[in-house]
Amino acid sequence: MTERPEDIAVQAVHFLRAALKLAGRPDRLDDTETPWLRRGTMEALLDAPWTGNTRELRAVCEQLAVRHHADARCGFPGVTRPRTEPKPVRDVTTPAESLSVEEALRASAYRLPPAAEQLGWSRNKLRREMVGLGLPRAGDLDAAAIQVALDVHPTVGAAAMALRVSERGLRLRMRELDLV
Repeated sequence: MTERPEDIAVQAVHFLRAALKLAGRPDRLDDTETPWLRRGTMEALLDAPWTGNTRELRAVCEQLAVRHHADARCGFPGVTRPRTEPKPVRDVTTPAESLSVEEALRASAYRLPPAAEQLGWSRNKLRREMVGLGLPRAGDLDAAAIQVALDVHPTVGAAAMALRVSERGLRLRMRELDLV
């Protein structure tokens, strides 16, 4: 969401309207002479470091509507951002982390679903971690690298393990490159 800050105001007004409607005050944002939403409140919403999804913004807007729907004006000081446990900060390039990702991938023959399950992650998170660690994907391999691995290793499965990709992914890539 921080990639498109111009959307924050539009989304905030949308969420406020919906929450005010539930609170029985759908007209709160329509008064132009004495605006219910203070300028400083909107500026605080625009300046807040949103983490990337709109759920946090929605929660704050709902808090504003619930706490201030009966007030003549809505002020930001009474609103706190939703309380969530801080996530531990990890450096994806630490040797211990890359080792555990590598071990999970190796143990699962470089198949993402079982490796992600072993790590307790989603497949998307595992893919992101792999990119961060510079681990290869079968779709990124070129014909020459595949051919060298096939020349050295007797089976496609052994070549896949040497290339650190899944056998299925390697077979699909070989088909794409007409190396069947």
